[in-house]
Amino acid sequence: VQKGDELSIGPPCGEFTLDTSSADGKPIVMLAGGIGVTPLLSMLKALAKDSTSPVYFVHASQNSRLHALAGEVRDVASQHPAIQTHFRYDAPLADDLSTGRCRPTTRSSTSAVPSLS
Repeated sequence: VQKGDELSIGPPCGEFTLDTSSADGKPIVMLAGGIGVTPLLSMLKALAKDSTSPVYFVHASQNSRLHALAGEVRDVASQHPAIQTHFRYDAPLADDLSTGRCRPTTRSSTSAVPSLS
């Protein structure tokens, strides 16, 4: 993937696995929306255990009240400095914005991921 490339994102279907040994120190970007976080959480835990690669975990949800597995994602990330979480809410609650727990969603969430070149 090169800077400026557009990526197609579709619904989960078929085989969805992660070979943690193939990262070889390269950055890993994980994108999830809503309850679609479930398989990625399992992968995140595997990366936390077996990988030294930097991980950028971006999860979109409506707000903190409806944010599936947010606490578990935060717990995994808090124990592994190579994992950075970025939460995006499209209908944030007042507390979500005032506490800095999230950023509102935008058409582009590229600010969540540094240059990977």
